Amino acid sequence: MALLVAVAGSCCGFLVLWHVGHCRRPPPAGDVAGRVSVIIPARNEAETLPVLLTSLCQQSTPAGEILVVDDASTDDTAAVAQRHGVRVVDPGPLPPGWRGKAWACHRGAAQATGDVLVFLDADTRLHPAGLGRLRAAVAAGGAAVSVCSYQYVPRPYEQLSAFFVLMMAAGVGAFAAPGLRRRSGLFGPCLALSREAYRGAGGHKAVKSRTLENLYLSRRLRAAGTPIRCCGGRGLLDVRMYPHGVRELAAGWSKAFVSGALATPPPILALATGWLCAAALAALMLIIELATRDAAHAVWWTGAYGCVAAQIGFQLKRLGSFQWYASACYPVPLVFYMVVFGAAAVKRLLGVRTEWQGRAIDG
Repeated sequence: MALLVAVAGSCCGFLVLWHVGHCRRPPPAGDVAGRVSVIIPARNEAETLPVLLTSLCQQSTPAGEILVVDDASTDDTAAVAQRHGVRVVDPGPLPPGWRGKAWACHRGAAQATGDVLVFLDADTRLHPAGLGRLRAAVAAGGAAVSVCSYQYVPRPYEQLSAFFVLMMAAGVGAFAAPGLRRRSGLFGPCLALSREAYRGAGGHKAVKSRTLENLYLSRRLRAAGTPIRCCGGRGLLDVRMYPHGVRELAAGWSKAFVSGALATPPPILALATGWLCAAALAALMLIIELATRDAAHAVWWTGAYGCVAAQIGFQLKRLGSFQWYASACYPVPLVFYMVVFGAAAVKRLLGVRTEWQGRAIDG
């Protein structure tokens, strides 16, 4: 019975990450899609910003303008942007009731002059054809296009992000089996849409108090009649989120993951939870059977563990540069996920506020 439960739970993993689509449409001829404004909200991003700005300078379809919105940085963010020859926007003091990123995006959009707005997180990097592909996707169907950044995780400790990446990609709902996609959201690091669609949804002002503004903005866009399209970032958009050690990685993933889980459509949340439970069950039962030296059952659970590990490895390769041992030894990142997520959930229940880059946010 336990083996059947593990198999059924593993199938949930395919349902929530059924198909990771790609944005491969070539750029339109001439200026069909209109002028593109790239808006980069940046707070203390002097270290990461040069990678993104360099990639933007190498685009086969260049941006009409690039705006870096310096959100009260205490480092050299503004100076770095100026050295790259892009426009720096001072958004002014953060008004009451606004979140920092939403305010920066709102002020950047107000200053932008393009027909197509592309919002990019400062720690991302576009491949040379990336901007043209985003522009083409917006032009093709008037859609709001969002990208799930391909995770660049070069160091062993960064493999601990595995289940956070899987749950983030699954939680938006855009890559789920067709019948589960009706309420899919947007990914936070990259959003491209027309100025008209942005204004029609109320822009970031409509979601000014939200920590995960991308999820709530998707609802506004859908209500305004704008179609939403999400695609995978492999070959389009990369990100390296937490390059400074395990402490930063744990703090970064915990800062808003509970809010994300609460905003996930219930069917997706139930299936993703079933997938995690199946993975945990396969590992636990294998340990138990090996400890009791029950050879017959150990063989069955070794097979189950191998299938679960292979499935996790397959999904991870679609989402990032994860190494083989991240899936082969998946109980390690799974326990890390459970501990970090559990601690964040407890903090939220106790009303403890989380801080990130000097600002209090919801957990």
